[in-house]
Amino acid sequence: MKSEIRDGKTIIIFDSIEEVKWYYHRKFCKDSSDQLAKYMMETLGKIRDVAEANKLLKTFCEPYEVKV
Repeated sequence: MKSEIRDGKTIIIFDSIEEVKWYYHRKFCKDSSDQLAKYMMETLGKIRDVAEANKLLKTFCEPYEVKV
């Protein structure tokens, strides 16, 4: 995982879909009422395509992406 600044915004770039899934898992464990974290954790667990994962993250305006 690394950070990159694009257009004045910090974007976190993950090495794999699995890493993003565990990131959301940690968020959900800290706050079990975080429904977005729960949804992303469950959905990313089913996705195997990086482009599809990045599309999902972009749909929810999350400042994250998976390295291609």
